[in-house]
Amino acid sequence: NFGMNLLLISTANGAGKAISGGKSTYMKMFSGGVGLGLGVKKFYGIFIFKTKSAYNNFVNDGWQAGAQADAAAKDDNQGGSVDGAISISPDITFYQVTKKGLALQATIQGTKYWKDEDLN
Repeated sequence: NFGMNLLLISTANGAGKAISGGKSTYMKMFSGGVGLGLGVKKFYGIFIFKTKSAYNNFVNDGWQAGAQADAAAKDDNQGGSVDGAISISPDITFYQVTKKGLALQATIQGTKYWKDEDLN
């Protein structure tokens, strides 16, 4: 995924797959939000679903809202980032892992996930 924050506005987009019982569902995502920050980064988003219904709601409905704060100064081989887990609900935990980028931000975001019609 790729995220960008320019002063008061943040956006992110990307793609991935949801896996349950050995079956993959390919997904796309777009996020928009407001908050303070500056930077760009590539990152991985990892969701842990604790119930089947939470997983099914994500794959079929795909909305998420939340707040986040992070800092990153990293390329593929060097640097560091402050990443962590966010509890979205009692049934879902989200981890964000920065691959590369330079960012310092605190935002409130809404994110839409949906099935990739070309790959499913």
